[in-house]
Amino acid sequence: MKRRILYMLMLFGCCVAVTGMVAQQVTPQDIPAPPSAATVDVEFPAKKLKRGKMYTAQVKMDLTGVTAPGTNQPASIGSYVVPITFDRTALEFVSVAGGDSAPFASGPTSATNAAAANAAGIVTVAGAQTTSDSTTGAVFVAGLTFKVIAAESGSTTLGVNPQLAAPGLSLASPSGGAAVEPYRIGAVGQASSFRIK
Repeated sequence: MKRRILYMLMLFGCCVAVTGMVAQQVTPQDIPAPPSAATVDVEFPAKKLKRGKMYTAQVKMDLTGVTAPGTNQPASIGSYVVPITFDRTALEFVSVAGGDSAPFASGPTSATNAAAANAAGIVTVAGAQTTSDSTTGAVFVAGLTFKVIAAESGSTTLGVNPQLAAPGLSLASPSGGAAVEPYRIGAVGQASSFRIK
């Protein structure tokens, strides 16, 4: 009788363990990331900016050489969250629009409003593309318009900082439907400097 009770308890324990593993939810950090990383930066059309003028900078993601996990296929960008820091004494965030790359031309699905962005010196853009599942290489996902408000000549920087906590830099592949598992894309944020005249 004792053996039977022990056997039942062991069987019950195994069922709980298996059920617990099946019911476990997958969180974003559980999704594998490729071994190589994309670079993310913000580019103005000119390296010299005139005070009082407005310029639109492109958020650029370069996936050149980045492969999907476990394959030699180029990684494809499907969605993104990009926090961009700026010097609020030199630049004033005005608006956000779509990027120069066709799959992202409709613009971000979410962006920090101008008042909050200018108060904090950070604007976060988030978006996804639905037109293609093979957007690889260099991709321009959003256009950010800034007005140069610096009181005098000098320099300024736009930075993509992956260490920002709420939210941080994040790139992911398209979902690809039930047949293709999504994956995170490793990313490194870069800073770009510009002269103000």
